[in-house]
Amino acid sequence: MTYPSNHHQSGYANGPHREPATPYPGHHQHAESNTYGGGPTGSFNPPPQNSSASRVILIIALCVAVIFGVGATITAINLFSAEEKPDTDTTATGEPPSSPATVSYTTPDGFTLNSATVLVTPLFDEYTVDIMTMDGVDTYESVFVASYLLPYDTSDYSDDQLVTAIDSLSTVIGKLNSNEPGMTTVAGRDAVQDHIEQEGTSQSTISYDAYFFFDGWYLVQVGCQPNVETGQVEAACQDVMETIAW
Repeated sequence: MTYPSNHHQSGYANGPHREPATPYPGHHQHAESNTYGGGPTGSFNPPPQNSSASRVILIIALCVAVIFGVGATITAINLFSAEEKPDTDTTATGEPPSSPATVSYTTPDGFTLNSATVLVTPLFDEYTVDIMTMDGVDTYESVFVASYLLPYDTSDYSDDQLVTAIDSLSTVIGKLNSNEPGMTTVAGRDAVQDHIEQEGTSQSTISYDAYFFFDGWYLVQVGCQPNVETGQVEAACQDVMETIAW
């Protein structure tokens, strides 16, 4: 797998926990989940039989009986008295799940789940996140995995619509650079890739590569943010994306 070239800002030289190097750092978090359900299905009550219509049917049945016999009479009654049955199939379709996808992956060698940081800028209300930082270094070298429940279904989205969905999050992220997101393929999966630069809390700018995997109501994001150890972070990021599942 080939990663796009990055121009990462330096910083966080005093330790990995002094400043989150991504807007997505944090221990595994769960936002309160909302259930996006469909409305009530209702019920069907057939209208009362019209007495005038019943008399007409009876008269027709008698006439048929006189001319064609009893068998034809029964057929006539069935034809005239049959009512269209309502469609009672109330099976709901397209209803979203109630929580983000549960994501699994292999933690790359030399990285550890970091519970000392928090997610600063979640993209949507419903999410979980894991942050892995590199062991044995004083700089902040991280890979993160965020799982979101979307407020809309992307099952029928085209590639252009998926790219637009990520581009529309620039304001939420506080994106400073003009790089535009685009489609790519990662470990056999289609993804939207974007290089993001944004303001940090104790340094002017932080930057990272993000990969967004859409799956209906789900969005899984993998972020790769090297500071100094670019090769090792990119290799770790690749390991995560090759083993990730939900």
